[in-house]
Amino acid sequence: VVLNQHIPADYLLQVCQRIGPLIEKEIPPSGSDDCLVKIWATDDGRLLSTLRGHSAEICDMAVNYENSLIASASCDKVIRVWCLRTCAPIAILQAHAASITSIQVIPPDQPVKFVERSRPGVQVSTSSFSSGGMFMATGGTDHMIRVYYLGAETPMKVSELDAHTDKVVVVQFSNNSDRTAVANGDDKTKLVVTMVAWDRTDTTVITAVSNYLLKVWSATSGQLLHVLSGHDDEVYVLEAHPFDPRIMLSAGHDGNIYIWDLSKGVKIRNFFNMIEGQGHGAIFDCKFSADGQHFSCTDSHGHLLIFGFGCSRPYEKIPDQMFFHTDYRPLIRDSNNYVLDEQTQQAPHLMPPPFLVDVDGNPHPSHHQRLVPGRENCKEEQLIPQLGYMANGKKNSRITETFPDALTEGKFRRSPLSLIR
Repeated sequence: VVLNQHIPADYLLQVCQRIGPLIEKEIPPSGSDDCLVKIWATDDGRLLSTLRGHSAEICDMAVNYENSLIASASCDKVIRVWCLRTCAPIAILQAHAASITSIQVIPPDQPVKFVERSRPGVQVSTSSFSSGGMFMATGGTDHMIRVYYLGAETPMKVSELDAHTDKVVVVQFSNNSDRTAVANGDDKTKLVVTMVAWDRTDTTVITAVSNYLLKVWSATSGQLLHVLSGHDDEVYVLEAHPFDPRIMLSAGHDGNIYIWDLSKGVKIRNFFNMIEGQGHGAIFDCKFSADGQHFSCTDSHGHLLIFGFGCSRPYEKIPDQMFFHTDYRPLIRDSNNYVLDEQTQQAPHLMPPPFLVDVDGNPHPSHHQRLVPGRENCKEEQLIPQLGYMANGKKNSRITETFPDALTEGKFRRSPLSLIR
């Protein structure tokens, strides 16, 4: 299923994996250069909610272990934390002086206040927590890897590793121990390791190289086991299957998505993201569902692609393009960077259910409007947006919002996501 979800972007789109226990419905968020975070239902592809507030591109996202909070990091130097169920803003963190490139949640979700500033001109480009949350590793443009111990009252730097001759672009702890894999450039060959990943049991390490090859290494001996070819451009996505150590997903700017058997060094399946009339769409991020039966990808054209086993019939009822008519409306901000919708003077999460529109802002038919959480039981006339008209008779793009009395009286405000059950 291909869903047109965000305004087409030139930089990173993220699809965020739910990292905690399975709940009744899988609701993965996605983020884009259009400054929006969107939440989706993977069982039928519905757009459930849009989180507004950022003023620049979304660079990274993370969900806490309990699946109760989502944090988004942006080029606007701000981290925003929302309640994943009510979509209410929980915190706005403003301590960075430049774009935020990486955000992660400590596995035990215990708050730790720790600030370390790099020397002028040095950027922290990557970070990773150990599986138990006791250690954190960072990599930077000064070629250094720094390891911190988080188990004490105050985090302590325990190691500085000067083992690379170029900037560190990826650092990744293993899944079941405190080992790390690191990717960086190589001044001698001019090849750059663009991504690194462990398989689920930490038996092998997989690297993606700027010559478009993937290499599979033994994690114990360091021996090269397989060289995987197939990509025609750089690969920035390596995603291990959640429980089968043989399966690895790779995707890149060539629009190809491959599923690999690491034990044999062969490809199992592949998909080419060809967009009619536009060429291929580069794949920017992919994530498996917790049960390993589905995976989602985002591309350079603002699409969310959902793959999986089973029947696609539940997805047939949704339109290809899904936007809310409020997605790109202006916001006003207070001194703490909390936002209100400029037109209604309401916090976005307290507004009644929006209308579902296409990329040009045209409302979808009434049967599609019932896909919006909170509009399922609306009367037919309440599912048809009223378009205003200008003095010259031309249609105004501003949609007049009409809602059932129960929604405007506050019933909807308890949670846009609790209404999907």
